[in-house]
Formats: sequence, C-alpha cells, structure tokens
Amino acid sequence: MGVTAENVAQKFGITREMQDALALESHRRVAKAIEAGYFKDPRFCRSRSRPKRATRCSIRTSTCA
Repeated sequence: MGVTAENVAQKFGITREMQDALALESHRRVAKAIEAGYFKDPRFCRSRSRPKRATRCSIRTSTCA
C-alpha cells in the first residue's frame, strides 16, 4: 500500500509537507470534537478475542468492554 500511496501522491502533486499539514489539522479537529463532547456516547467496536460479538468501546480510553 505504501508504494500505491507514493504513486498517487506523485501523480497529484501531493508533497510530504502537505500530507503532514493535513494529518495535523485532522488531529486538531478530532481533539476539538472530543473536547466539545461529540464523542461522549460509546461507539461499537469488535473485540479481537470474539470477532462475531460487537462490544461497546470508549473513544477516550480506546478500550472495549
């Protein structure tokens, strides 16, 4: 996948600095959303030990229950 990403970046003229700026902005936005309470409700995730069982997990702690 890394080679594909590099090929796409080259084809569309996306620099490493542009990728880093987008990643930083993405992290800032999610931090702001978490702080504003947009992710207070638990999200569903899949437990690795029980792949067929959906469990509840917390975005703040990154743990599943």
